[in-house]
Amino acid sequence: MQLVQSGLLGFWGRFCGLVLHGNSEVHGYIAESLRSYPNVDELGDYFRQAGFKIVRREKLLFGMLELTLLEKLKTK
Repeated sequence: MQLVQSGLLGFWGRFCGLVLHGNSEVHGYIAESLRSYPNVDELGDYFRQAGFKIVRREKLLFGMLELTLLEKLKTK
């Protein structure tokens, strides 16, 4: 599924760059940079290590985007 999402994002990024700027590479970097972004589990670990609790996660755009609501835990 991630491969399909990455391909779609690459396509739309290049398409928007071509239509809006006349250069398909303007937004083409976005899909590539997201490949190095942590996955959902790793990102959750980072949040917890930073002192946050995940309150809710909501997938949007057919799972291509996730909205995460966090709560900062009180420190003693």
